[in-house]
Amino acid sequence: MRRHPLLWKLAALQVGFCLLLTWLIWTWGLSLERSTYFLGSEDRDYLARYAEQAEMVWEQQGAEGVERFRRELSAAEDTWVAVIGEHLQSLGTTPLTAEESSHLTFMRMLHWP
Repeated sequence: MRRHPLLWKLAALQVGFCLLLTWLIWTWGLSLERSTYFLGSEDRDYLARYAEQAEMVWEQQGAEGVERFRRELSAAEDTWVAVIGEHLQSLGTTPLTAEESSHLTFMRMLHWP
């Protein structure tokens, strides 16, 4: 005699639904995460223009010009701005503080994820 055939069908249906839901959440979350790894091309171009401007100011006006550019850009974008050289030193007249240097650990190239 079979005992509770409806119970086993419902249990199997519930387990199947839970596995399907877990798989959907995992794949959707992974695809969403990967889609945000990279900056959009417009954002990369926007930041690259600032980098080009900073480089031109450095070449033409030196540290004083870089400091002025940094202050103006910081005010315009309402954010912390640093113009740094190859060895992570400030190219402006104001050296980086320890706290500002700690921000540099999260740097990345524009094309990196």
